[in-house]
Amino acid sequence: MSTESDLEVLDALLRDDFRAFVLKAFAHLHGEPLRPGWHVDLFAALMKDVFEGKTKRLALNAPPRSLKSFVTAVAYVAWLLGKQPRSKAFLVSHDDKLARAHADKVRLLLEADWYQRVFPQTRLRSDHNRAGDFQTTLGGHVFARSLEAGVTGHGADLIVFDDPHDAGDVQSAAMRDRAYSLVVEKYLSRLNSPATGAIVLVMQRLHPDDLTGRLVERGAFKQVVVPLICEILTDYYAGGEGWRRRAGNILDPDRWGETGLADLRRSVPAFVWSSQYQQSPVSPTSGVLEERFFTLVDGLPDLPYETYLSFDLAGAETTSGSYSVCAVIHRYAQNFYISQIWSGRLEFEALKDKALSLIRQHPQARVLIEDAALGPALISSLRAMGTRLVAIPRPTLSKLDRVLSVFDIFADGRVHLPRYEPWTPAFLEEAVQFPTGSHDDQVDAVVQCLRWLKEGKNSPPSPFRLGGPAARTGGPHPQRDPRQRAGANIMPRPPLTRFRNPRFR
Repeated sequence: MSTESDLEVLDALLRDDFRAFVLKAFAHLHGEPLRPGWHVDLFAALMKDVFEGKTKRLALNAPPRSLKSFVTAVAYVAWLLGKQPRSKAFLVSHDDKLARAHADKVRLLLEADWYQRVFPQTRLRSDHNRAGDFQTTLGGHVFARSLEAGVTGHGADLIVFDDPHDAGDVQSAAMRDRAYSLVVEKYLSRLNSPATGAIVLVMQRLHPDDLTGRLVERGAFKQVVVPLICEILTDYYAGGEGWRRRAGNILDPDRWGETGLADLRRSVPAFVWSSQYQQSPVSPTSGVLEERFFTLVDGLPDLPYETYLSFDLAGAETTSGSYSVCAVIHRYAQNFYISQIWSGRLEFEALKDKALSLIRQHPQARVLIEDAALGPALISSLRAMGTRLVAIPRPTLSKLDRVLSVFDIFADGRVHLPRYEPWTPAFLEEAVQFPTGSHDDQVDAVVQCLRWLKEGKNSPPSPFRLGGPAARTGGPHPQRDPRQRAGANIMPRPPLTRFRNPRFR
């Protein structure tokens, strides 16, 4: 065969075989070949059935980083526009930036030389080529928006909902209701042809009552569930092909590895593992933090600590349900000792006096105050006095996401509490009831300090990161599990002394 003939054969393959197109698109966007995997073949076959009209409503549930979004929201949309240049597609996510990022990748594919050779009729309009909103010269259209933004005035032949829930909001029944009503009332009515238009919902499960749960319950969606670890013998059929997955099979084992998978499972709460990775959602009503995570000690070890006063302040209204809290936290190496927690509802002047009292008891402490509620006023007052002050920016993550960002610290047993302090039982009760308990102010104060230290340039790095395998390639952290401590180079436990810090009642 001549080179020209080889190129024609390749172009024909990319034009007619969506699986081949996925491989080419991935290599173009990422600069490296896509590692073969049966699940990628399955995702491609499922979208082939969507293209052929065999599946008009698809709900695909798979773990993070499994390429489900790339196949369904990027490669398929680009291929569809190549095959049908007049097609109109909506890309919808919980976050506008995520939806636009998918659309930008689609646009990059349409602009590639090889794509324009394979699909000569599909060209971008120069006068309508914006981020998240571009058209083809034949009338095709890609429109990317957040779920809240809506698409009034536009119609689509394909709607792809990719991660339509924010993980931090999905535990709220009101937010789940809101997402469902937006999908049903705003988007499902935007199909140009309800009889032939397709809707694809691709997401990791987050809650039993999330969008997948509700839409599948209505019976209109075909659901395909791909857990990280297969629990029972499962057969998948799509695109005229079949895949058999035996119990214990790991999705993409070369990527995860035994150590990475074990580390991941230990470093996330049980409900996160079950929901996001195993696609068997449970509600975290029993709590994210477990009492066994906290190490109770009789006294504070005699060590050269760094001390932090972490303030979580309520608003100016003292009759509100929130408390102002100060947690006194001592750090040595990767361990954290909470020696005091003060909480109360005080007017500003009384609150300032209490803060000064705590600061005088710990003159070398660094003071962390969130720049919200009464925080700005207290920050201004204390800064004028030369306090070692850190103004913490107003958080953008939900309370649950903030806890999950330092979950490994709790799960490792690195947070120590005094066994006999009167506030310890109340703190433990609040912690194990989070995020569904009536109060979370004490947890907020502690988490604020842990997050600041974990993200700070001088803090010891955690060997784990949430949402993925271990950041390193070695064995598990020797202090994570007592069963792994044999032969490990572990610093001996220092002798304990009685708490020397003043106790506030």
